[in-house]
Amino acid sequence: MKKTIIFLLAITTFASVAFANDVPGAPKELEKSLAINFPGIKDFTWQKKDDAFIADFREDGIRHFAYFDAYGNFLGVLRYITTDNMPFRLVNELKKKFGNFGKANAVEITITNEETSYIMNVIHKDKFKTIKAYSNGTIEFIKN
Repeated sequence: MKKTIIFLLAITTFASVAFANDVPGAPKELEKSLAINFPGIKDFTWQKKDDAFIADFREDGIRHFAYFDAYGNFLGVLRYITTDNMPFRLVNELKKKFGNFGKANAVEITITNEETSYIMNVIHKDKFKTIKAYSNGTIEFIKN
């Protein structure tokens, strides 16, 4: 259930983060948890979406959306990345299945205690497809 909720939040983030409510003066538990999970992050904003608090920041040039509950528990993180930032094994599997596609954009979804997954669009049989891929090389189509 937790995995499904975080996944749905992650998918809706990149479509609706602009509609999230800014949260000035977020609870101290959130600030502490952000500092523990992402040390050194100074420039960030808080947003609230449903039951989650989202820290929006950049680290090493990569945009992050870190999710926390109201108690400051870290739930997961969404990162906008390119295939340069994906595991080598996964990139090789993608190339085997879809050919040499060069550098592509993806959304990396890391949920606490779950395997990291990647959402991206690819061309398969002359059609754009949305896939979900995992670090171990498993690939599944999620939208045709």
